[in-house]
Amino acid sequence: MYLDQVNYELNKKINDFVCNSNDATTPEESIDILNQAWELLPKPATQFVEPTSAIACGISESYKKLGDYQKALEWMLVAL
Repeated sequence: MYLDQVNYELNKKINDFVCNSNDATTPEESIDILNQAWELLPKPATQFVEPTSAIACGISESYKKLGDYQKALEWMLVAL
């Protein structure tokens, strides 16, 4: 299921967070922004293909940059 089909406005707001995370100057800042987006997702978050996978991939990539490969893997598995 795609969030934009259920709640277009919420999807747009979450996508704004995802876009803003791309402008973050540190991986920690990116994780913080993406966690804010994650908290907005209706639960269970994994019921949605998008934007769940975009958020999880972004968090995974940020943890990878920090060298925390365990957390990177955990978030990548959420994205799948």
